[in-house]
Amino acid sequence: GIHLGIIGLSNPNLPLAGFGMTDCTLLANLDVVGADIAPVLTTPSFTWTPVVLPALPPQLSGFSFYLQSVILGTSENTAFGFGAISSNGLKCTIGLQ
Repeated sequence: GIHLGIIGLSNPNLPLAGFGMTDCTLLANLDVVGADIAPVLTTPSFTWTPVVLPALPPQLSGFSFYLQSVILGTSENTAFGFGAISSNGLKCTIGLQ
């Protein structure tokens, strides 16, 4: 499958049913989108790896952004041939634990 990693400065909260992605919602604006090839697993899995950023300018403290993933090429949501499914969204804030 194809993995799309989405980074957005806002959360559009846009239902994706019109694109054949039933019960999926776009939770990160498409400000930055990266794509790579990903294996499509029969059993979903998730690995969390904390990210420690180097010292950042204090002006960035409290800055928030949103993350989400979309996988194309699954057996889910085939209405438009995308076979797409999305993850939940994450809101990330710099400098807060």
